[in-house]
Amino acid sequence: MDLGLRLLASGAVRRDDVEAALLAHARDGVPFVRALLDADAIGAEVLEQELSRSDVPTLRRVVPVQVLANALPRGLCRRLLAVPVRQDPYTGTVDVAVVDPFDPHIAEEMSFHLGMGVRIVRAPWRVLEDALLALEEDEPSEASETSQSAEIEAVGLDEGASPSRSGSYAVKAEPFARHAPRPPFRDIGPYLDRIRRSRDRDAVVDGLVRGMRTIARRIGVLVVKKGELAGLFCNPEFGDLEALRALRMPFSQPSVLAAAMASGSYLGPIPHSAENAPLLDVMGEASPDVAMVCVTVNQRPVLLLIADELGDTMLATQRATKLTQVAGEAFVRLLRRKDGR
Repeated sequence: MDLGLRLLASGAVRRDDVEAALLAHARDGVPFVRALLDADAIGAEVLEQELSRSDVPTLRRVVPVQVLANALPRGLCRRLLAVPVRQDPYTGTVDVAVVDPFDPHIAEEMSFHLGMGVRIVRAPWRVLEDALLALEEDEPSEASETSQSAEIEAVGLDEGASPSRSGSYAVKAEPFARHAPRPPFRDIGPYLDRIRRSRDRDAVVDGLVRGMRTIARRIGVLVVKKGELAGLFCNPEFGDLEALRALRMPFSQPSVLAAAMASGSYLGPIPHSAENAPLLDVMGEASPDVAMVCVTVNQRPVLLLIADELGDTMLATQRATKLTQVAGEAFVRLLRRKDGR
């Protein structure tokens, strides 16, 4: 209903199309988004624009966790347009990629069936469709479901498994990055205050880097300059500072940096391509989960924060979002002070 109301408010769909899609969802179990698309009530690009307004982190590549998906009722992922993509190795919380991040029912139902806490991330419809097809191709037969359940139970009893919020044990998983910070993570409050007290750009950048170091090992910051991103600062773990400062990547190139700038944030791998090569040359290598979040001033991006080797992907993205938000507010104050206002 939330998404339907948003689409109506923006004028993207007609009321009767929304009613028909809701009826198909209630009567036949067709996902609301799919019902709209199948009826040509809205185009995929327009729908993606509306869904991207959510402040939920976005995945551009969805790799399902098969053992978790197999633990769900058959057809649930297809009905909800949702796929489990990661389990936190410490808390047991499962990250679930969804098409519609405005639907709270998805997290509730996933959490109920998995018996553990769930966090939502967003994925474009076509990306999630590909993941669902991959899941369905590998879906176990009814005869193998008993052994699959036994496998989950056996893994859950490993000594290193983490208890979930419900008290049951979660599937054991390894951290994405071996050298990533481990919990408990330091509070970012002091670093937010440090950014708020900053008197120049360098102090803001220093606060950003120090704040992200609470949960990520490798930090870099790029600055927007006349249609391109230029290297500004990084810690030694990220790469050579002089090499970063020589980095220039135009927005016109279809790089992962351009994708992050277009959507405001990114969480995922850095594909090995000619467009991304300059960044990877500086970093040397990157983990499968790199977080990128823009610092904006008056709705215009001015900096791009990059964090790799994350201690917790969703918490890292949340912290990056908060840090960049406070940094943007600090820049506004600095500009006003400079103008004498």
